[in-house]
Order: sequence, then C-alpha cells, then structure tokens
Amino acid sequence: MSSLNKVLSSLAVLVMGFGLPVDAMSQQAGRYDKSPVFSQYGGVGLLKTRSARMAADSTLAAGIAWNQVQQRYSLTFQAAPWLETTFSYSGFDQSATDDTFDRQFDLKVRLWEEGLYIPEVAVGLQDFLGTGIFSGEYVVASKRIGPLDLSLGIGWGRLADRSVAPNPIASLGDRFRNRTEFEGQGGELNVGQFFQGEDLGIFGGIIYDTPVDGLRVIAEYDSDQNEGVFGLGDSPFNFGLVYNVTPGIQVGASYLAMDQVTLTASFATAVGEWSRDAPPGDDAPSFYVRTPQDDSDGGKDGLVAPLQPLLFTPVSRAQLPEILSTALGEEGLTLHRMQTGSEAVRVVIGNTRYRSYAKGVGRAVRILSRYAPADIEIFQVAVDQSGMETAEFYFSRTQLEASASEVGYSVAPPSLSFSYITPGSRPVAGNEIIFDEYPDFDYSIGPDLRLSAFDPADPLRAQLDLELDASVEVMRGLVFSTSIATDIIGNFDDNENESDSVLPRVRTDFARYNEETDIGVYRLMGEYFFSPRPNLYAKLTGGLIENMFGGVGAELLWRPPNSRLAWGLEAFYVKQRDFDTLFEFRDYEVFTGHASVYWDTPYNNWNVALHAGRYLAGDLGATLELKRRFPNGWEVGAFATLTDVPFDEFGEGSFDKGLTLRIPFDWGLPRDTKSVGRLTIRPIQRDGGQRLNVPSRLFGLTQPTGRGEVASQWATFAH
Repeated sequence: MSSLNKVLSSLAVLVMGFGLPVDAMSQQAGRYDKSPVFSQYGGVGLLKTRSARMAADSTLAAGIAWNQVQQRYSLTFQAAPWLETTFSYSGFDQSATDDTFDRQFDLKVRLWEEGLYIPEVAVGLQDFLGTGIFSGEYVVASKRIGPLDLSLGIGWGRLADRSVAPNPIASLGDRFRNRTEFEGQGGELNVGQFFQGEDLGIFGGIIYDTPVDGLRVIAEYDSDQNEGVFGLGDSPFNFGLVYNVTPGIQVGASYLAMDQVTLTASFATAVGEWSRDAPPGDDAPSFYVRTPQDDSDGGKDGLVAPLQPLLFTPVSRAQLPEILSTALGEEGLTLHRMQTGSEAVRVVIGNTRYRSYAKGVGRAVRILSRYAPADIEIFQVAVDQSGMETAEFYFSRTQLEASASEVGYSVAPPSLSFSYITPGSRPVAGNEIIFDEYPDFDYSIGPDLRLSAFDPADPLRAQLDLELDASVEVMRGLVFSTSIATDIIGNFDDNENESDSVLPRVRTDFARYNEETDIGVYRLMGEYFFSPRPNLYAKLTGGLIENMFGGVGAELLWRPPNSRLAWGLEAFYVKQRDFDTLFEFRDYEVFTGHASVYWDTPYNNWNVALHAGRYLAGDLGATLELKRRFPNGWEVGAFATLTDVPFDEFGEGSFDKGLTLRIPFDWGLPRDTKSVGRLTIRPIQRDGGQRLNVPSRLFGLTQPTGRGEVASQWATFAH
C-alpha cells in the first residue's frame, strides 16, 4: 500500500474512532462521568488552565486553538489511568517583529480520585521539557456538585504571575526562592526550577453542564498574565462554551483575557478500545469435527458441535497438499512447506492478511480440521517470516473438538502455554513438501506522501512522490529490493535556514537531498535472513540501505523461549550518499552499531527498549524507547537519546527525542489488513543521536509472533 493511501486510510480509521460511545471515553475517569473537556493547551481542563480530571485510559486527543495572536496544536495521550501526557506546538509573536514557534511537553499525575466528600487531586508540570517560555507547576483539585464541576489550583512559575501569596517552599532555602530564566539550547529537563520562585498563584473555574446535551458553559480565572504573547491582553478572566458534536469530537469558542475570541476543536478516541463490537473481516471458516458428539442435553448448552459425518470432508494424503494450499490461499495465508506423518501434519504458513497472527493460525486450524484425514491427531502450524520460522503452535485435534461450539461452528482458543512451542522442536516424520518457487517477484507503483510535523521553522512539511517498489526473492531468505522515486510536489526542499551543526551533517542536510534529487534511488539492497538455531535470528545487509547512507552490516536477535526479554546486536559500516540520491558517495564514512535489550513488560501493555552504541555522527550513547502497544494494534510511544555530545554542541533541542504513533487500519475498517500508518514527531531534526534507518529490523519483524504479542491477541484465534 502506498504512503498516500496509508495516510488517507489513517484519517478514515481515526474518523471511525471519534464516534466511540460516552462510556468508552469517560467510564474510567473517576466519578466525573462526562466526556472530558480538553483545554486550549491540550490536556483535560477548562479553557486555558488544567483541572484534576483525566480522560479514559488510552485516550488519544488532537487539539487546535486559534485566535488572531496565537495558534496552538496539541496531542494528548492518557498513558495510564493516572498519567496524562501532552505535546503542543504554538505559533505567536513575542514582539511586533519576533515570530516564535515553540514546542512544549506537559505531564499531569492524579494523586487520588474523587470521593463522596473529597475532590479529585492532581499535580502537573507545564512546559517542563522545552524552552521554558510557558514553564509552570501546579496542584489542582476538582469536585462535582450537581451540574457544576468546580476546579481550584495553586501554581508556580508562569502560573504564579498573579501572585496571591509567598511560595511556602521558599522557606526551605534560597535555592527554592530564586527561579532563574531559562538558558541553553532548549529541550532540556528544567528540574532545577520545579516548584521554585518567590510567589504562588491561584487559578480555577466552573464548568456548567447545561440542559442541552453536550453543551457546557465555562468561566475561568487564570493566574497567567500572558507575558511574551504579543497582542494578548492580561485580564485574568476567560469565558466560553464547548459542545460535543460526538463523544469524541468537541468544538468550542471563548473570550480569552477579555480580549481575543478563540476557536477550539479537539478530536479524541480511546485507542485501547475497538471502534466496533464485531471483529473485522469475513466470518471464519467452520471448524469440523470427525464424528458426531454425544451431547446429553441435545445441544441446548451450545458447547458441542453436532456436525454430521457427511459434512466432514477429509481428502487423501496425496490430495492434501494441493487442497490445503488452495484453501489457505483463499484465507490470505501462503503455504510454504508441509510434512505429513502417521498422526501429525505440520504446515509452515506466511500471513499476508491478518495483523493478529493468532487469528491467522486459528484460520489455518479450521482449514486443517476440514481436510486432514481422520487419523491425523496433531496439527502443527509454524509461521514463516522472510524465510525464518519465528513461531510454532501445537494442537491436539481431540482437545479442539471437545471445545467446538455449534454457535458459528467455532472453536475456543486452547491453552497458549501448551500450544506455543519453539519452532522445529517437535519434528514430524515425513518428507517435506516445498511450495515456494524462485525467483519470486513483487512490485508496486504509486504515490508516496512524506510528512514532517512541528519543525521550528515550519509547522508542516509535506512531499508527494511517485514511487516504484520492487523486490525479488531468489532463494529462501535472500531478497533483493529497490525503491525509486521522483518528487511531484512539496516543500521539503523549502528550507532557508542553513544547518549550523558542528557535528557531521548526517541528517540536517535533508533539504539539500530533496533539492538536488530529480529521480532518486532511495534503496537498492540485498538482505539475507536466516535462523542459525531455534529462537536466534540473523540478517546480513548490503547496498544502498537508505536515502542518505549505503554500506554493509549484520544483525542478530535472540528471543529466549517463554521470556519477556529479547536481546539484539547490530553493526554497520556505511558511507554517506551524494545529494542526488543516485550511486555516488561523499567522503564521510562511519562504523555504527548498537546492543539492544527489549522488554515486553507485564504492566498495562508497556514495552521498553534500550539501545546503546555508536551513532551516525560518531557519538556514543544510548536511546530509551517507551511504547504502549495495545492488543488491537495501536501503539503510542516516546523516545529519547543521550550521547557524549554536549547540549551546546548538539544545538537547538539539546538532545534527540520525539513521539511515535502506529495506527492499525483494521481497527477502524471492516476488513482484515496488516497495513498500518506510522508517524514520528521530532521537535527538531539534528545530527546527534541518529541511527541508521534499516528496513525490516529483526525485532520489529519478529515482534508480531513473539510470546507476549501472541498472548495479548490470543482471543482472536476464535475469530
């Protein structure tokens, strides 16, 4: 699927999610059972200030606030029931001649939920990782009384501009009394300023739920005097209203600082929830039993499938390979190899349709139940990815039949601890039949849309290319591929700011690459995937690996059986490519590589990865990745890289960091598909802490069949 189609599909998927019912959006948000109000700064609040309220766990909200002097775009994620995270990007004038684009990160932590007599209380950090223009900290309480939701908070920093009392923490010493102005490159963690300063401010307001369903009126007192936002008044009073068009779509209008009419809109969806009740895709094939079952209650309990023998249509062992290949193909599964023994059949399948591999395995089991001879007692289904067997499942046919249901002729998922085995650990006696034919060609041609969001000089950059992708697999695991593109329209090369990087310019010359490329060979490479032993995966890579670098390298990944940990190692020697993205190289070369550990935690779908090694600019350091990966395929994450490059040498932003988003298309569409949309948001692109963009890294390739991922989606086996 082309990138343009992926972008359009991503938008369609999100629109489907904005219609989630109210209970899905608010049922976890304490006693306050209304759809949350998203403030102009992002995050749940009133108009400009925050409240103690939280959205439902896993809520992802995009917001925009606009008036004549300031525009703000925000992205809020409810990372845990008690933790709200927000990234925002704003454009405003600090003076009559000074245009500013500012990025900020906010956090809010709930201390306790609302009770009958006690309010909900939260503590928050505003602009704690940025330039500090809007930096402030707060503690806020919210209480519901009839149709009113009351909030009252105390603030430090910018939220203490209208001082009402001295800061009690300042009595602990001079260092808590002095709140210094920000100095540096921006993007640093402003720990030294938290809850400091001589003054304390008070903010708060009232949300009134009107008799009109979805309409709320808001009055607010703001302790921020709006300093540094040219053209915005300093009145503390804000008034406005918001209206929920749907539970996930909210629009509003307000009179900010008694000076500026401000229009707002937010779009929210609980990404951890399915957007509909029924699973996507066509109905699963029926599960067949070999003989009628003895059902003492005549089928009233619906637990046993009373299928007649004439519906069970086994074929001979000689016919089985061809029929299985055809039947599996109709379900979006490719039969690569198979073996048939006296009591067992083992098939190795490729999955081209289902994001959940558990669902694909369940479909394969149904096909086997229909056609496998009656004396076959064991079904073994292995999964092939790029020529490597990355998972295998072992099933007792008798046990499956015992759990068969006459309702939809389905079968319950068996115990995963019994079924999930190391690939190849239970060999089946019998000749292996190979269905793969080489060379195997594949290609696609279509539009490719590249996006860059929230650049400090431009809120959005976009480039539309016409791209040809082609590949040929010449033997099992050995693939040659290329990607050739030419630009149609866009502003990726419209960058008047010359890079000021003092490091090797491994990324900041991106505008020159776009400007000097007419028809670019973005990728031309060979890859060899193999598994030297069970649970150990390897890949050799050589060629033009990405649009800026070419070279050779190797990867190794170990996934211990029944473990939540995985270990990786990679090393590459690469040279920087010329700006025309063809076959010439520049005179910069580097050895780069990382050792990695991956942890699929048992906590609320969180995944952690740590990569330590040498980056493209020759700097040494480590990258920490945190991702929340939901069973329905959504993934929201953040990353940060610290290296031995000092902040002042790194340049604006101080260190590399950003947000990642993965949108599964089957979440909102009525059909099965493995396609996903991906977005990476970097506050600024610099040269420090940059890794090589390697296609099909082994961890990402094997993650869908890892034990943790399969366990989270095992219920889809029944679909």
